[in-house]
Amino acid sequence: MNELIKNLILGINKNTLSHWNQIDDNNELFLTVKNPGGGHKKITPEDDQALRAMALDNNWHSITQLRQTEEFQENERLMSVSDETLRQRLRSTGIKNNYHAMFLTLILLIRSEATSGRNQDKTQRVA
Repeated sequence: MNELIKNLILGINKNTLSHWNQIDDNNELFLTVKNPGGGHKKITPEDDQALRAMALDNNWHSITQLRQTEEFQENERLMSVSDETLRQRLRSTGIKNNYHAMFLTLILLIRSEATSGRNQDKTQRVA
């Protein structure tokens, strides 16, 4: 009678109630949370910054070519990950492909030249 009352109050199936009782009797976890996955991250945020800097500093045409740079080969963690992981990490730092990296490099170069040009103008005016 007690189970019938629980079933009516909770509005659950008798088989479900039976299963829940088994879980309780076995001291199993009632609700389980799956591991979100993804595993241990091999690349640190510092590696991301270094990868971005390498991509901007080197005129690379592919991940394979970027891997061949001396600076890249010195970083064991970057060398240990797949090309797809490197592409994902570059995308996460705002670089979608090598052309994007070259474009960003060009913009940074133009900005630095414009800034240094303004500083020279100020120096000339003061003198």
